[in-house]
Amino acid sequence: MSAPHPDAPGADTTAAPRKKGLGKTFSMVLIISVGLHVAGGIGAAIYIVAKYFTPPPNQFVAQKKIIKIEAKEREQKMSLAEFEEAASAPTFDNRITSTRAANIALPDLPKLPMDQLLPLTASTAVTDSISSMAGTGVGGMGFGGGGGGGTGSGVGFFGIKDQGQRIAILIDTSDSMMTRAPGAYSKVKTEAAKLVQGLGINTQFNLLIFEGGSLAFREQLVPATDGNKTAAATWITGISEDPKTSITGQSRSLGGDKYHPDGKGGTRMDLALEQVFGMQPEIIYLISDGNATRADGGGSGLSNIPANEIHQLVAGLQKKLVQEARLHVIYYLTGQEKSEEKEMLQTLAKRNSGKFIVVDAKK
Repeated sequence: MSAPHPDAPGADTTAAPRKKGLGKTFSMVLIISVGLHVAGGIGAAIYIVAKYFTPPPNQFVAQKKIIKIEAKEREQKMSLAEFEEAASAPTFDNRITSTRAANIALPDLPKLPMDQLLPLTASTAVTDSISSMAGTGVGGMGFGGGGGGGTGSGVGFFGIKDQGQRIAILIDTSDSMMTRAPGAYSKVKTEAAKLVQGLGINTQFNLLIFEGGSLAFREQLVPATDGNKTAAATWITGISEDPKTSITGQSRSLGGDKYHPDGKGGTRMDLALEQVFGMQPEIIYLISDGNATRADGGGSGLSNIPANEIHQLVAGLQKKLVQEARLHVIYYLTGQEKSEEKEMLQTLAKRNSGKFIVVDAKK
């Protein structure tokens, strides 16, 4: 059966225009929707870009300020020490007692070397503490500050500076030191006295003279108290410059505590070195005008002690110390300089971490 013709009676003549109207409406809605989305996207992009490039407005915001106070460690320790010192000593109420003598014998206390102990007084403790903290000790001859950090005194002898706590000076008193350059020996005594007077309280020291033997101011190093320094300065300046006065006579007249004799004459530098190393020094100053000598076995005069013998002696003495001593050497020219003397003394200083200088006694 065929469809009716549009022109035939009873056919629907409004169907085609209605379909065309619906298609146009759908197209318009789609176009408007797409346009709205595109416009929205463009607007959003413009907003984001504008927000990114536009600086934010100034805002004032109050913030909490945190204050930290660092602890002052040194003052805290000092306050704590003062508090502990003020506290009373602890007492014990519960004690064990005996109603009769017991048969238990307590051992004797060990003997302490009291002659080597420095008496502890309030003034000494305060002076030592101040010197250790501030480093205000005065060096001998006005060289350098001493006592910095508790390391002893800054010292200087004929321009050789050092710093330490245990110091000794060896001074040649042989005839040549007295006669070759009259009056020059007084300078040695004066400089030694200045060094001693400049030592800080946290220092120990000693003085030794040598010729046919060696003589020490004290048997061991002594604390640099005012009394010891004054006594040592008096002792060294009181040494006779008369070459006829022997070291044996000096030991009796000056009251030296330790005489290390040889009894045969010469310039026994070796005996002086043996004696001073036995005192466990940290710094040694040696001043001499020549080689070490000793009497010949046949009594025909004096002969030089070989340089190697002196060097080997000191090397052996250094091994006996807990810490090797620094040996500074002054070649005191009372006469003409001799290459063998200079080499021996210079090598002695070089091998023992010391300094070496030549001083013209006549000048």
